[in-house]
Amino acid sequence: MNNKSIHYIQEGLHVSKKIKEKFQLEGRDLTGNDSSKCNFTGLVVKGQNILISWPKKFHTPGNLEPDSNEDIKLLFDILVKYLDLTEECAMNEDDKNLFQDSYPLKSFQNILQYYRKYGLYREENNIETKGYSGKIDWKKTMAKSNKVISKGKLLYLPFIIKDKFSENVFISECMAYVINETTELLSFILPKREYIDLEYNKDVFLNRDFVLSKLQSFKGKIFKDINKKLLHDLITFFEQLGNPSEFKYKNYYFSSIWEDMIGEYLNRNLFYIDTDKHEIKKNCKIFNFGKRRFGVGNREIEVDHYFETDTHIYILDSKYYQSVQELNYKQIAYDYFLRNEEKVVINALIVPNHIAEIKNHFAYVKDNLFISEHYLVVRDIMRDCARK
Repeated sequence: MNNKSIHYIQEGLHVSKKIKEKFQLEGRDLTGNDSSKCNFTGLVVKGQNILISWPKKFHTPGNLEPDSNEDIKLLFDILVKYLDLTEECAMNEDDKNLFQDSYPLKSFQNILQYYRKYGLYREENNIETKGYSGKIDWKKTMAKSNKVISKGKLLYLPFIIKDKFSENVFISECMAYVINETTELLSFILPKREYIDLEYNKDVFLNRDFVLSKLQSFKGKIFKDINKKLLHDLITFFEQLGNPSEFKYKNYYFSSIWEDMIGEYLNRNLFYIDTDKHEIKKNCKIFNFGKRRFGVGNREIEVDHYFETDTHIYILDSKYYQSVQELNYKQIAYDYFLRNEEKVVINALIVPNHIAEIKNHFAYVKDNLFISEHYLVVRDIMRDCARK
């Protein structure tokens, strides 16, 4: 992969001292009593060294290296897809440390999407200026300018000059720089077909103040909404860009992505589920799970994935766990709070794993209370959600 050295770790598993030092992992990057376990999912690029941190249970321990870079691209696609969700969670939790990034990934994606849909920037706008040189718009001059009598002649001053504003070249160069340099930096993920065959002077983009000043000067001269957004994304990209030869995106809250993916996946593909079995059929769309809040006395409870029919109540909770080690008392309480004697309650924890399996979590036959653990394959979930 272009002479790059790729290293693999996985959230929830031990990280070697060598990897910690090479990629300067510290603080929130690590967890455990001795700070020896990885606490994030993401990617880090430092020169020719790349660190891939898989989600929990993506690979089996001791076998973290993928057969191809398709898994790396899948991870990248999922992190990009859920950028907005991650930022929203950070705001709701009032914790900006739920993720760490050193690269304006969201702006890059917006610029790339613009290019894929519209190509390089193209827009010309007619602008008016007051002056005495250029092509005079006589109709507007007579309508807007002051009347002046000079040597017995009626003059309209100043003249209204019409001209065309076009900054196709510089904005296109900015687009090419953003896409080409990011594609090169992430060449182990992004396909070379994204490369834009347009010459530009890299040295110009080292002067960040000049680039930003020039882009800012185009405000008010671009009128189409889609082009205004492109300009905004270009400005944001160069404002937020740190070291252009480094990339870092660490998600410390992948549990929120897991919950969202499970909601999407179940609603599209779950055909049947009970305490000891589940069946997946692609795009069957049988269920309509959603997050639900219920008032219980003076308290409020929230269920991750709730669905009710004439005969069944489904109480599913997505758990982004390395392993289920303790009894989930909250799920037991949900069962008692939400049960209906006329309906069957299906109560389950949805847990990530590298293989699919089902385990018993808790059973109290006297009250007909059963909670199961349904382990779903992380890669399958991510593939399904990345395609949508």
